[in-house]
Amino acid sequence: MEPIILDNTKRGVFRTCKRKYFLQVINGLQPLWGSTALRYGATWHGIMEGFYSTIQEKGWPKDATTHMEAITNGLQKGKDVWDSETNGTMYVDDYRNFNTAVEAFDKYLEFFFDDGNFLKVIHTEQKFQCPIEPDNDLEEKLLRKMPPIIFTGKIDLGVIMDHMPWILDFKTTGWRLDKVIMEANRSPQLVGYSYAGAKVLDFKPSGCLLSFSYV
Repeated sequence: MEPIILDNTKRGVFRTCKRKYFLQVINGLQPLWGSTALRYGATWHGIMEGFYSTIQEKGWPKDATTHMEAITNGLQKGKDVWDSETNGTMYVDDYRNFNTAVEAFDKYLEFFFDDGNFLKVIHTEQKFQCPIEPDNDLEEKLLRKMPPIIFTGKIDLGVIMDHMPWILDFKTTGWRLDKVIMEANRSPQLVGYSYAGAKVLDFKPSGCLLSFSYV
């Protein structure tokens, strides 16, 4: 049997509306108008990837020149993502634009200014494929009736903090922040990342850390 390729986006669409899943995932139909929120989120992830990939390669900046290099690389990666997401797609533009992302990045750097004293970057965005395997008799009974399931995704950042390895995931939101944080504690995405991280990464994560950019 052909394996089922599962990721968080497809899972979310299926849970939201099965007809939408059929039209969008199975038949490949896409709306003419893009999501302003998703474009902003992708841009934020690009900024984080560009910034932390420089940190991973060269270490935490020791002077203004290397600090500016990491910032510049972050902004350039974010701009590349913004342009790619915008090209050929229509959007309802609002405050979630590239200038807002730049301002948010400035606030982010100000808030986490001393990360270099206790945080080590292991890797930046890392794609993975992980088979879903039974851990008990009940799961064995359910899964043996189904095709193989491959869970795929992309882990934003791997870090060492307090001498322990962690997965660090970046989120953007405009919802009530306390509600978003509360719901994140039960997030199937993070449960999946913890499951996959222990199997496919070169380190066993102690858990997941979340960084929320609220605009």
